[in-house]
Amino acid sequence: MSATNRFSIIPAWIVTDPRLKGRDLQVLCLLGRHTDRHGWCRRSQVKMAAQLGCARSTVQASLDRLAEIGVVEKHQE
Repeated sequence: MSATNRFSIIPAWIVTDPRLKGRDLQVLCLLGRHTDRHGWCRRSQVKMAAQLGCARSTVQASLDRLAEIGVVEKHQE
């Protein structure tokens, strides 16, 4: 395995949470792929949408839902 491989840990319970919709799990995993050493992700929603092949509004809706569920925190800079 190369040094460029990244791993992230997600809470096991989220995988079967019935509140998840659409791309929520993909968005969560993509966040984990781009976190800094403190666990924060500053990836733009536009870039995330392009990587996932969806609209930015889809990413925004997933982030809102994930924050409401309590699996991510959102902070404004």
